[in-house]
Amino acid sequence: MTAQYTLTVSAADSVPQQTIVPVQQAPVQIDETTTYYAVAPQMGRAERRRLQARDFAARIDSLIRSHRYFFRARTMHELPAGREHRIYADFYYCAVAADHIELHLPIEQGSIRRLDVLNFDSMTLRDYRASRLQSGWEITFDLGHDDEVYHIELFVSTTTGEAQLTLVAPRVTMRYTGGLQG
Repeated sequence: MTAQYTLTVSAADSVPQQTIVPVQQAPVQIDETTTYYAVAPQMGRAERRRLQARDFAARIDSLIRSHRYFFRARTMHELPAGREHRIYADFYYCAVAADHIELHLPIEQGSIRRLDVLNFDSMTLRDYRASRLQSGWEITFDLGHDDEVYHIELFVSTTTGEAQLTLVAPRVTMRYTGGLQG
């Protein structure tokens, strides 16, 4: 890490003066892809939609197989019969990487239904299983944090893109709906 500022003292002045030195960072590479469907005169609407559905499912398959994806939560509720809450903030997620999990999800705690946030990274990933089903993916794994085990079940539909994550924590079971991002 490079210094962002330097501190100099003039011999004639005992008051330090701050000189700000900007730190130049590497440019961010942004890749953008657009899928175009070449419409041949003989291609009908049904065939075009089948092609789009196949490509959509292939993108989800690719995300799951990469072991690098984000689940973004949009709704949450405590199981078995908690009240559903909409999640408007974009910073609630479960990020899956090949070697660790980042968990930043709200949970309901206690009899008064107080909202709290689980916020930790776990390098302890066990029993990761991803099974391709007819209509999507079912992913299960366990992760450890502070001598406690959390179990996660994630179902992702390759038809609609909806993802449903069930978190079994030591004192609460929560269900979230949302979507995946790469």
